Amino acid sequence: MVKRPLALALSSVVALGVACFACAGIIGVSNITDDPPFPETGPFINAYLSDSSAADAAVDVMPPAEAGFDAPVCDGSFTSDPNNCGSCGHSCQGGACDAGACQPSVLASSATSLQNLAVGSGSVFYTVYASPGSVMAVPVAGGASVPLTASEPLPQDVVVNGTNVYFTDVNGGNGVLKQMATDGGGLQTVATETGFPYGLSVSAATGDVLFSTYTSGTYTLHADTPMGLTNYAVTPGQIFAIASNATAAYFTDEASGYIVSLTFATGSTGAIATGLGQPRAIAESGGVLYFFASGVANDRALLSLTLGQTTPVTLVSGLRNPQGLVVDPANIYYDDANDGTAVDGGPPTGSLYRLPVQAQAADGGPSAPQVIASGQPFPAAMAQDGSSVYWINQGPPSTVMKLAK
Repeated sequence: MVKRPLALALSSVVALGVACFACAGIIGVSNITDDPPFPETGPFINAYLSDSSAADAAVDVMPPAEAGFDAPVCDGSFTSDPNNCGSCGHSCQGGACDAGACQPSVLASSATSLQNLAVGSGSVFYTVYASPGSVMAVPVAGGASVPLTASEPLPQDVVVNGTNVYFTDVNGGNGVLKQMATDGGGLQTVATETGFPYGLSVSAATGDVLFSTYTSGTYTLHADTPMGLTNYAVTPGQIFAIASNATAAYFTDEASGYIVSLTFATGSTGAIATGLGQPRAIAESGGVLYFFASGVANDRALLSLTLGQTTPVTLVSGLRNPQGLVVDPANIYYDDANDGTAVDGGPPTGSLYRLPVQAQAADGGPSAPQVIASGQPFPAAMAQDGSSVYWINQGPPSTVMKLAK
């Protein structure tokens, strides 16, 4: 028997296939095979039904087992399945799914006002604004809230830095920064500074914890670093909200209408945007600052400022009372505590919104934000992790809320 080279054998097969397809065209056969080729991309495709029930059902066409992938199975309804809400594999993280959209869930409730919150190490940490007050923790998956520390004079803001929780407190005329483990152990005072504490932030780039105090007309920014506490006198500036990256801190000066930067290496400060109406809340992501400011007739807006530039860009206008703001690489999440909506004839309530970072409308301008939660009783401080956003409703009652991204 004569063995032909493999390449010659394959070329013969290809030639035969071409010849067969040519023959099929000559004899009028419309399809040489009954099955179309399977798509080359994506773990699965949805073959939508042609009848009127298609909106609530989909048939998953799975690739052959030998393709080597484990595709998700979506047997439920995309409109009501909390594990596949709106699309296959989109989990509502413990919340309900309604009309293809995840709904917010309540993690904790309090008859006493809640002040601020942070998320990390599988829990949401929040401060109970009372004298005495406390710092509480509740699992992000839901469960009972537990006090990590109680009998605090007047707890303010809270952040999570790795395995530690930091919070500011007011003790007499002093602003106090305290630290403890995420389970509440090892509570200690990191710094006691004269004046009321304003703002608290942790740098994702360096892990430094930043807060400020005010006394006798002077604001001081304090940075708790691995080398100890560093203090920066701020001129100009009234520090209300703080954001930071590896090289600088940025904060809002509501009284002067400035966005101010402080360079860590030199300690120098300066206004990088001016002429703003009471800027409040600030976040940094990808070299861009995001913040709120007032416009004409007390109309508030969400603005962005690319670092290195001096002219902010208005992203959303017409806000009434925005409070909380968080940003991830894809989206901006913010709330409006009183957006004019009301539930069951009650007092006006607020909403949460999502706006893609690079969003643009068809005309080239910014696109409209999407309402992701409405009817919220005065939404305020916000936090986030990779899968969800969290916020405090001032109420009453005050609640800690969660919503899948």
